[in-house]
Parts: sequence; structure tokens; C-alpha cells
Amino acid sequence: MMDSQMNRVEKFKAIRHQVSCYDMLIQLAEECNELSAAILKYVRKDRNANPTPLSGQEILNRIETECTDVTICLDVIGRLYVDEDLYDEKLNRWLDRLNGKERWDLGGTAE
Repeated sequence: MMDSQMNRVEKFKAIRHQVSCYDMLIQLAEECNELSAAILKYVRKDRNANPTPLSGQEILNRIETECTDVTICLDVIGRLYVDEDLYDEKLNRWLDRLNGKERWDLGGTAE
């Protein structure tokens, strides 16, 4: 089947068939590092403490690209390593923190 005629799930399965989970985990780690670097570059630019030649829009574009790469890796790996109960517990805990706990802005001061 031609790539353009495959839906996303078929593409994920085709990749999973050709790339081992071990290698997918390596890919995921690499993409997470690239996303982390892009986010740190954004913070650096936002704080203006250590100038970077990239514009804010260029950095946001990099973040978008790296988020997409990480999401694709996670989709391809699927939920092989995710415990659904733990997932729900962590999601609920995050929402609870947002709804009732002290929040901090990027400057480190309580809101």
C-alpha cells in the first residue's frame, strides 16, 4: 500500500513492524532531548539573560516541530509501557493541583 493511501494507524503499525521497541525508545529519548533543548531556548529568550540569535517565532516553530516528533514516537510505541490506571491517577492529580494547589509563575513566585 502506498504511504499516501494509509491511515495513521496503518502507518504506525508499518513503522512498528520495521523498528524494534528498543530502537523506538532510543528515538523517543532523542526527540525528547530535542524538545527539551527547544523549550530551554525559549526560556532563555524569554528571560533575555543570555541572548540567542533565533527569533521567538523560530523557537516556537522548533517547539512545535519537536512536540510533533515526540507525539509521533509515542503514538508509534503505543501504550505498551503505559499502565492505564496509573495514567488516570496522574492525570487526575495534575488537574487537582491546578484546581486547588498553590501555583507558581515562571519567575518562581506564587500567584
